[in-house]
Amino acid sequence: MTIRLNGQTSGYVELEAPDAAGSNTLVLPTGNGSSGQYLQTNGSGTLSWQSIGETGKVLQMQSSIKTTAENQSIPSGVHTDITGISVDLTPSNANNIIYVSYSVTGENHASAAPWNIVGSFSTTIGGTRTVRGPADVSNRPGGIIHWVDSYGSGGDNSSTMGALHMVNYPFTAGTTNTITFKPTIRFNAAASFGINRTANDGDSSDYERTHSWITVMEVAA
Repeated sequence: MTIRLNGQTSGYVELEAPDAAGSNTLVLPTGNGSSGQYLQTNGSGTLSWQSIGETGKVLQMQSSIKTTAENQSIPSGVHTDITGISVDLTPSNANNIIYVSYSVTGENHASAAPWNIVGSFSTTIGGTRTVRGPADVSNRPGGIIHWVDSYGSGGDNSSTMGALHMVNYPFTAGTTNTITFKPTIRFNAAASFGINRTANDGDSSDYERTHSWITVMEVAA
């Protein structure tokens, strides 16, 4: 059986039921939907307009780059925010995933270099700061990533920078409020940390200068 709807001036639209039609009722939505939407059934015959899923789509990205070189005092045993590297992101949905990447380079100034250096990142939401990643386990330092290849002044040399590199660390946003992201570093002994510079920072080809940065992006869940 078919139902034919004739156009006002020409043509027609025809709906045709299968030969063994069963007993099916389709209830149309009340509105016209939005551009690009499609009709979805709830399995009981009720139709609604739905948007095509955006799972995995990058919705927004924010970055911050630190180009200056300076020293920062790092206390012992505490994840400390790196000065001058901060970025804000306001998630569009609390269920979306935030991916955090950063690179921080520099060298500590301690005569006895503080080893066991780890890095993470902090988030601040509504004034509440949280360090992400694993906590310390007894006397074992906790962090998402480990410091790579650094020497302290008075140790092996004072002209070799190390680095913290983190790529696409994921966590669920959990909020639609603005989140402030900052890279953190944890020393096992207090020391002065040269960001984007070596400890001695001499004016020769032995002493490097770099940039440090952080990038965060929101991905649809």
